[in-house]
Amino acid sequence: MSGTVFRLKYRDVSSPPKQTMETLGKASDGWTERKANRELAKRLELIEKGWRKPAPLTFKAATEEWFAAAEIEKAWQP
Repeated sequence: MSGTVFRLKYRDVSSPPKQTMETLGKASDGWTERKANRELAKRLELIEKGWRKPAPLTFKAATEEWFAAAEIEKAWQP
C-alpha cells in the first residue's frame, strides 16, 4: 500500500556542504505539505545558525551511554 510521504531535503553547513534527506512522515500520520514546509523553514533557520544533523548512533555507543547512565542512576556497586 502506498501513500504520500513528506521528506526534507537540504544542504548542511559542513565543508563541503552535504545534501541531507530526512523523512518526516506519511500523510496518513497527519503530515501535510503546509506542515512539511513549516518544518523545512525551521530546519533552514537552524542551519543558518550552524546546526548540523547529528551523526548516526551505533548500537555500541547507545549501549555504552545507557550503561553509564544506569550505573549512576541505580548506584551499581562493583
